[in-house]
Amino acid sequence: MSSDSKIVYELQRVDGEWLIHYMTCIYEADTLVPLTPVDNVKVDQTELASYRPSYACLAYTLHSHGYDIDQDLPGIDRPEQVAALYQTMNDWLEAK
Repeated sequence: MSSDSKIVYELQRVDGEWLIHYMTCIYEADTLVPLTPVDNVKVDQTELASYRPSYACLAYTLHSHGYDIDQDLPGIDRPEQVAALYQTMNDWLEAK
């Protein structure tokens, strides 16, 4: 499984040290690829289609291992959500 995302950090200076205060990802795309070319990846296409395209394979894989999936994470398939996140980060940088 390969997942492409941008990691966005918010740092705070505490006692002269920069520490991570907040972190999130902006999901872009992902893929499931067999370990060897002769192998097949068996995927329930109906279930895969139930997840958002920016992180469908990641969600599918995690769900198959028992994890709950948040369908509201920032991803490029929701540009308004990504724009709002970038605006929040810009406001933070400019100390608004």
